Amino acid sequence: MGGVRSISAITLGTADMDASLNFYRALGFRSTFGGPTSPFCTLASGSCYVNLMLVASPADVETGWGRVIFH
Repeated sequence: MGGVRSISAITLGTADMDASLNFYRALGFRSTFGGPTSPFCTLASGSCYVNLMLVASPADVETGWGRVIFH
């Protein structure tokens, strides 16, 4: 029987793209798509990806959605 071997990517909402990018860069991720003024950004660390989606307000982060891709 199969099982989850890894998490390839996770998508999270953020109301502050610049601060979120700085946070993940400080953890060692590098930007591969988008930037501080983009509505969607991707950061990578090896074969792991964090996608950030800009939302209108902090309240939208708390009630919004996220996505995880398993392999």
